[in-house]
Amino acid sequence: MTTVGEPVALPRSETEKIWVSLSEWQGFLGIDIRIYYQAGEASWRPTKRGVRISLQLKDQLIAAIEKVAGYAPDATEKPETDREPSEKLDETTKTKKAED
Repeated sequence: MTTVGEPVALPRSETEKIWVSLSEWQGFLGIDIRIYYQAGEASWRPTKRGVRISLQLKDQLIAAIEKVAGYAPDATEKPETDREPSEKLDETTKTKKAED
């Protein structure tokens, strides 16, 4: 697999990042979204956790992300990992629900 251009790294935690990259594999271009972990002070390595999507599906992927992001009640809402223990998502409505 050969990476084309520079990958984009999104923060996930202090020791993990989500890398989005374009790569060629067996003659086909694809978008890779993969979790990397910090293997040293300046070294990052991929995990098995990730997905490769055909470049032909790029527009559909973008549309799907925009659609599901539109379901969020507030774009500034904290990510799941940053939620307070007293905050839960109601599994049926996927909205915030305070613990009783």
